Amino acid sequence: LRTNPKYSHYINETENDLDLQNEWILKQQCNPNDYYFVIRDLNGKPKGVISLYNFDFTGKSAEFGRVICPNSPVQLNESISLVLSFGFETLGLKRIFDRINPINAEAIASTRRFGAEFVGSGNYQKNNVPYIEFQVLQKDWALLKARNIVRLDQFVRLSNKRTVP
Repeated sequence: LRTNPKYSHYINETENDLDLQNEWILKQQCNPNDYYFVIRDLNGKPKGVISLYNFDFTGKSAEFGRVICPNSPVQLNESISLVLSFGFETLGLKRIFDRINPINAEAIASTRRFGAEFVGSGNYQKNNVPYIEFQVLQKDWALLKARNIVRLDQFVRLSNKRTVP
């Protein structure tokens, strides 16, 4: 997924070399500042990836992103919810933020739909690429989680009505 230009044009470049990718995965597994998840459907088939990283353990915050989940809006919404649950409920974070390229309209819409709050914009120091930043605070998490569960249930019911002959 990360080497497919159709899905990866808003994330950092990845070499199309399986050995280098495996080396990166092994390195990331040893990094206490990075959680990388595979998004799977109910049959276990990989549908995408999502990550929680750039931890500030003093400020109890982290960034979520590196999201690729093409053609799977239900899995995308569920995976965002699961990553936020993991961050707030398991790791005890107080703030989780997402930095998005301003031309990535799909990611911005998805983040807003989920209920994240816009907090500002900036440029990455490493490559001067612009971003806009959204956040979810732990104090708001229970309400957002409940609201998104209801929204997801409605979406699934609508999808089922469309597929039933």
